[in-house]
Amino acid sequence: MAVRWADQLREVTVKAPLQSLFVAFLLGLWVARRR
Repeated sequence: MAVRWADQLREVTVKAPLQSLFVAFLLGLWVARRR
């Protein structure tokens, strides 16, 4: 099941790179705010 989830995640990342970048951007903001 974990492998299937990883495959789905990879597929979403390939299909929606903009969404992945947006998530990474939000994570960066969260880390910067924690500092």
